[in-house]
Amino acid sequence: MKLYALILSCLLSAGTAAAEVVKVGIYDFPPYVFISDKPSGIAVQMIAEMNRFQKDYEFVAMPTTSKRRYRDFENSKFDMIIFENKDWGWQGYPVDVSDVFVTGAEVYVTQAKPGRGQGYFADFKNKAMIMVLGYHYRFADFRTDQDYLQRHFNFLQTSGQKKKP
Repeated sequence: MKLYALILSCLLSAGTAAAEVVKVGIYDFPPYVFISDKPSGIAVQMIAEMNRFQKDYEFVAMPTTSKRRYRDFENSKFDMIIFENKDWGWQGYPVDVSDVFVTGAEVYVTQAKPGRGQGYFADFKNKAMIMVLGYHYRFADFRTDQDYLQRHFNFLQTSGQKKKP
């Protein structure tokens, strides 16, 4: 009888083993993540779907910021990050990168004027721009170094894409 109870106990405990927690870094990066009282966006929806799809892992969103994400990763505050580009400063970190599943593009907007076409966006050095702190821009070779950006571009830097209350 004791052997039966031991086997039954092992079977029950194996079936109820806790899923391994995987912390997923998220930062304000619309439409992928909107940080507010309750984070939302495509990445948050994807985390929920990954949890519904399987039971071996429990994916948990861990808020960070676009600039602090590298330090938080080094300090193990999160294990993975999604909707990120390996060229956005991850080259020196011990990371594995998946195939690219979603691609996007930067969209530049300017006032319409006669003779101003797509060629207007070929050079950004003399244009006044707004840039988000910690974001990487192709026209700046994905660099975020403040000294470099100030030497080469005329920009106003903001900490996010939306107006804070």
